Amino acid sequence: MFNIDEIWVDMECPACNYPDIVLMREIRLESLVWCHNCKNQIQLRDASASVEAGKKQIDAAINKLNTILKKFNS
Repeated sequence: MFNIDEIWVDMECPACNYPDIVLMREIRLESLVWCHNCKNQIQLRDASASVEAGKKQIDAAINKLNTILKKFNS
């Protein structure tokens, strides 16, 4: 099953602009991550809860698709 939490997202450190990647789960949970270059802490924010809302929409769409596919198989 598709899991949006396991998608890697590009980001840049706000202090030194060093490119890095974080998991969508880290953004959704607003985790604290470290810059691998300048070692600053970066507090991730999902201010509008868009990651959480997107995860719910994708999960619902996948569940609906699974239901439709099950009907074709029976």
